[in-house]
Amino acid sequence: MMRALLWTLGAAYLIALHAVAALALFAPHMLPYQGWRLGLPPAEPTAYVAERHRYIEWLDRHAEAGAVALVGASHLEAMDGSLLGRPVLKYAAGGDSLRQTGQRIMTYPNLDKASAIILWAGFNDTAHRKPPEIIADLPMVLGRLPANVPVITLALAPTSVAQKKTDIAAINTGYARQCAAVPRCIFVDTARALAGPDGGLARKYDRGDGIHLNQAGYRALAQLIKPVLPPVEG
Repeated sequence: MMRALLWTLGAAYLIALHAVAALALFAPHMLPYQGWRLGLPPAEPTAYVAERHRYIEWLDRHAEAGAVALVGASHLEAMDGSLLGRPVLKYAAGGDSLRQTGQRIMTYPNLDKASAIILWAGFNDTAHRKPPEIIADLPMVLGRLPANVPVITLALAPTSVAQKKTDIAAINTGYARQCAAVPRCIFVDTARALAGPDGGLARKYDRGDGIHLNQAGYRALAQLIKPVLPPVEG
């Protein structure tokens, strides 16, 4: 009996170890979310965010005018930009927080060439801060984004992670209030459109972890964003 138990525990350990290795290799931006499930808050910034930041700095140096800039975390990094029907530049880094995003954007001088900026960040902050602190960071980020570019601030997506639901709702209420105080900020309530009957992320839009969107979810998201994008010049 004891030998069988030890074999079972050993096998479970090896499976978990291989799962973590697979995430690190093929989806490093997912590691923070899986760590949360074990009660392990991620570093801020994570190693992946730091690595991604260096790539985005290179991307920014070669940015052409007129693209829509996606600024935030994994929800935007994973989005198929073609769904917006516009040229897109991804300034998003999976696992990033709103506060850290506010630091990163200081080193992207060509963001002012964008036709619009879509900002979607804050979920990762809930591992480090309470909603009032997260809400208070939004004006800082808006103030550091180029003053000549409209900013479309997205409400945090609904989540099926029960302990996060109340925080997400509070953050979205605060985001709407903060955005309304900035003339060039447009708030888009993504939560209502993406939620299921229980208030969590709708199953038809869930990639499988209760947090991230599948392709159907991104198509629904794009339909919310496109009407508020500025007209194409020329």
